[in-house]
Amino acid sequence: MSEDKDPGREMHSQLRFSLNADSYAPIDGRVYSLKSIHRCLQNSGTAVGIRSESSVVLAVENLTGNRYISPDTYPRLFVIDGHFGMAVHGLRGDVYALAENARFEASLVRRTSERGITMKELCDHLSKIVKLCFQHNDARPYAVSILLSGWELQHGPQLYKVEPSGAVVSHASSAIGVGEEKALALMEKYKFDAFDMEELVKMSGEIIYGIHDDGKGQTFLLETGIVGVQTQGHLDYNPMPWSEIAKKAGEEFKAKASAMAKENEQPSDTDTHNT
Repeated sequence: MSEDKDPGREMHSQLRFSLNADSYAPIDGRVYSLKSIHRCLQNSGTAVGIRSESSVVLAVENLTGNRYISPDTYPRLFVIDGHFGMAVHGLRGDVYALAENARFEASLVRRTSERGITMKELCDHLSKIVKLCFQHNDARPYAVSILLSGWELQHGPQLYKVEPSGAVVSHASSAIGVGEEKALALMEKYKFDAFDMEELVKMSGEIIYGIHDDGKGQTFLLETGIVGVQTQGHLDYNPMPWSEIAKKAGEEFKAKASAMAKENEQPSDTDTHNT
């Protein structure tokens, strides 16, 4: 005779193992803390990074849960050492803690070595911090996901993603946040190597505006960061006229999508006649 499962005992087992960030839960073999981080990312906006042969564009959907707060009060795109862009989504406190830590590390390298920090050093530093908190029970993991963009003379344009687990992966195009899957599905249709700066900027605006959900009623700000040959390796934050080009392209894309959706909702003449 089989014994009935005790739901309270099963839930207690899940909660007990979810407290151990470096342990797998025995029920389904997942790390519950990592699952909680991804759930936290679903409450933020979306950020995309697109890389061509000469430049990288970061575009961030900056949302606020309160319509009385301006989105530019809490930026999600940061300039590191003047050369690198850092787009972060997740828990607000963790976002600013990591951004300040990255800036401090860059300034430390510049003071001690009399040179700027490299992309590899920046990625290794952030990965070490995130991984250290993720794998130790005494510290709460950082509930963030990061996109890093930069351009170096030896390596050209670079785009990296730092996962919540601390893993670092190089990408030609990537996304983080609530609309990550939708953004990746849109970007898979294109090969961005031959895109010029204007095409990259327009595409980033279209993706962000296309994913943004107007029904939630949240205030929305588009943040852009551009780095490449045209900027001589410096990260330009919301540069003109590129920022306006991205915004205009996104608004036009959103308007066309809305018009097509309304046309599809209207019944055709044949359907009306048959009715």
